[in-house]
Amino acid sequence: MGESNGVIVIDDYAHHPTAIKSTLAGLREFYKGRRLVVDFMSHTYSRTAALLKDFASSFIAADEIILHKIYASAREQYDGTINGKDLFNLVNNKNKKKNVHYFEEVLDAREYLSKTLTEGDIFITMGAGDNWRLGRAVLEDRRKL
Repeated sequence: MGESNGVIVIDDYAHHPTAIKSTLAGLREFYKGRRLVVDFMSHTYSRTAALLKDFASSFIAADEIILHKIYASAREQYDGTINGKDLFNLVNNKNKKKNVHYFEEVLDAREYLSKTLTEGDIFITMGAGDNWRLGRAVLEDRRKL
C-alpha cells in the first residue's frame, strides 16, 4: 500500500490460517529485526468456527496482533455461535507474550495505531474483509506527521 515516515503498510488477502502463517513467516524473514504488527479480520462465521484453533496459532511470527468482528458473508446467516471476541480470546490465550488487541470496528484501531506505530514497523492488514481501509487510514495519518 505504501510507506510513510518509516512505516511500511501492506495489505494481503490471506484469510486461511496456512496462508497467514506462511505470509507472516516470509515477512519476518524479509524484514529481519523489524516489528511486525498484524491487523486481521476473519471472513465468514463458518470458516472462523471450523478453523478457530488453527487461526489462533497462525500469528506466531507477529509481534502485535489486532483483531475485529467477523466479516460476514452474504451467503450465510449469523447463528450466534461464534464472534470476533471468541477468536480474540483464543488468539490472546495462545500468544500470551504478544500484544493482542480487539477493536470491534476496523477504524476503531486507527487512534491506537497512530500512537503506537513507530519508524521501522511493518503494518499489515490481512483477510478478505474491509480492514484494508485501516491500512489506508494509517498511511494518511503518518503523512501528516
